[in-house]
Amino acid sequence: MSGFDADTLRDILRRAADAGVRYVRVREGDAKFEAVLPPAVELDEDEWEVGEATPEVAPAKAVTTQLVGTFRAADDVQVGTVLEAGQRIGEVVALGISNEITTPVSGEVLELVASDGARVDYGTTILRVKGE
Repeated sequence: MSGFDADTLRDILRRAADAGVRYVRVREGDAKFEAVLPPAVELDEDEWEVGEATPEVAPAKAVTTQLVGTFRAADDVQVGTVLEAGQRIGEVVALGISNEITTPVSGEVLELVASDGARVDYGTTILRVKGE
């Protein structure tokens, strides 16, 4: 299946599932990829489990890119790193031009979503930050 890397396919499938799409077909040159996703599971009210209340935790904030190209992660950004708003988290390279990516929020990195070398598009989540 030349033409597709695993990160790209995972991203396509994740986006399709998030959008409720059940069938995906992608072509790039001679390479083709098709997938049928399972339907979302819905629980009836009587199937819900009620547990003890837990304290509210601020949701993680997704840091996204508005550029298209290849993501290059900054070496000093790892899970657990505390970031300041405006801090460099990597770059997106397109047509040989490097564009710096900075975080708009301060907080601790909870998850590195985009791996180094991954293709990114408008709105692709780069990392998730627990905001302060």
